[in-house]
Order: sequence, then C-alpha cells, then structure tokens
Amino acid sequence: ILNKFIVFRNEIDSAINKYEFNVIFKKVQDFVINDFASWYLEFLKLKSNKYFIHFLFKKILITLHPFISFTTDYLFENIYREELLEANLQNLGDLSALVGAESVENLIEQITTLRQYRESKQISKSQILYFAFDDAITFNENQLAIVNKLTNFTYKSNLDLSIKLSFGTIYIALDDEQKQKENFRNWDANQKISRRDCF
Repeated sequence: ILNKFIVFRNEIDSAINKYEFNVIFKKVQDFVINDFASWYLEFLKLKSNKYFIHFLFKKILITLHPFISFTTDYLFENIYREELLEANLQNLGDLSALVGAESVENLIEQITTLRQYRESKQISKSQILYFAFDDAITFNENQLAIVNKLTNFTYKSNLDLSIKLSFGTIYIALDDEQKQKENFRNWDANQKISRRDCF
C-alpha cells in the first residue's frame, strides 16, 4: 500500500501542476476507496499493524488537505490531537527501491477472480473450493494463506476449469456435478454456433 500511496501522491502532484482537477478527484477516489479502504483494510484483518495504518492515514489526510481542507482538519485534529498544517510530510523514498507491489497486485487479481467465480456460480461462502495455478504463477505459503482466508479456496492440484489472469492461469477444481454442468454449457454453446453456421 505504501507503493500505491507514493504513486498516488506523485500523480496528484503532477495533476496539480497541470491544473487537472478532474484527474485529481478520480485518483483520490481510486486510491482512497479501492486501494486503501477496500484492499488494505481487508489485508489488515489478517495482520494488524496499528502504527503503519495511523502513519499512512496521516499522510493521506495531509495529501488531501488542499482539496477538502475542513474535513481533513477536523479528522486530523480529532484523531491525532495536533494541527494538520504543523504536520510534516516526510519523504517516503524512491519508488524504485520498493519491491513487492506486483505480487500484491497479482494477489488482489486472484482473490477478486476467485470471489467472482464463487458469486457467479452462487456457491456458499462457507463451502471450501479448490484452486491451482500454472508455472507462471509463484505464491509463497503466506500468500496462499491470504487467498484461503479471504476466499475460502484451498490450493489443490487440478486442471479442471481454467481462468486466464493477467499474470498466468488458475484452475478451479470441479466436482462431478459441476463438471456435468460445464460440459452441458459447452455442448449447448457449440450447438448454438452450429445452428447459426447452417443458416
């Protein structure tokens, strides 16, 4: 999330210099709602880090202050008991020195895909499902535990149903009933194509 915040802050600075306020508000919405409030807080459930969350939230409030000054002042003073304008936004370092952002993005994409699969098939969240991935994907035990905790999918080698991701392919294990449904869907789709080709 620190990588994303640095990118966000740099994009805001660039947009301010060009007076592109519509871009600024789009970037604010993307970072605050999608990255910080959605994914970071979701990952925080697994491993609490109160110091870092406060550190980052302070930096977010300072960054947003030029656009929503009354709100950021109010929040900063009530949460941190200090004046926002007296706070210092220290240099967070060079982005090139930070690593791991790509693996987090891949993890988010995989979790999102597995959740969408479960939702589209209307499978209960309490039911354990199984997934595997091809050789292009490398996840460590900690990342697999995160996927398991946030999706209730467990790693199990299979090649049943393949789903292409931007960084590789995942496979979802199907039971016999699900395999029959998938085979019927494929057969039905092929029949429709055949009928269309006849005309």
